[in-house]
Amino acid sequence: MNYPSVKTIMERLAEPLRKIEHHPTIAAKIIRIYMQGATDHKKIDIALDEINKLLGGYGVVALTDNGWDTYYCNCGVLYVNMGDTYCPTVCYDTRKKRWMICSWGVLVEGDPKRFAG
Repeated sequence: MNYPSVKTIMERLAEPLRKIEHHPTIAAKIIRIYMQGATDHKKIDIALDEINKLLGGYGVVALTDNGWDTYYCNCGVLYVNMGDTYCPTVCYDTRKKRWMICSWGVLVEGDPKRFAG
């Protein structure tokens, strides 16, 4: 099975951005929010759902974190499930409040104490 590369993911996200000027759609606006680095919880949730649709993912999944906050509780990273642990995907780190494109497997391996269950 061929998984999308980081370049492919960026291309799929960039296409709606190019259409915003002439054809504003909900998806394009949400992707623009993503590209601008939104940190508002509702916008993040909506953006991840829209990104999931654009990438043809299998839904948005949370990685359990040993930290805790008032909105995401112990969901440390939200990511679009692409069907494989090491497939590049769009992730949002709820603790660091930042967007990333990487595999969730690499995130967990890179910080095993944070994601230890």
